[in-house]
Amino acid sequence: MLRKLVLSASLALAMILAGSVSSSAVDGRWKLADDGTCYFDAEDSGPNQCDVTPGRWKDDGNGGCYFDENDSGPDQCAGGSAASH
Repeated sequence: MLRKLVLSASLALAMILAGSVSSSAVDGRWKLADDGTCYFDAEDSGPNQCDVTPGRWKDDGNGGCYFDENDSGPDQCAGGSAASH
């Protein structure tokens, strides 16, 4: 009887400890650097500041907008028109 009680108490304690460790873990987030690149900070929390999808939207110089999958950095435009900064 005592053996079952100790086993049950040990399992309950293990479950409580496992739950508290997983809830206190930091997932990290993607952050925007000063140079416009996107990097992952495992020690930070909150919403992502940037998207790590390759490519970006670029201004074509004639008022149009196109997607360059081989470029990186912040988008220059969105929705087919130049972005206003």
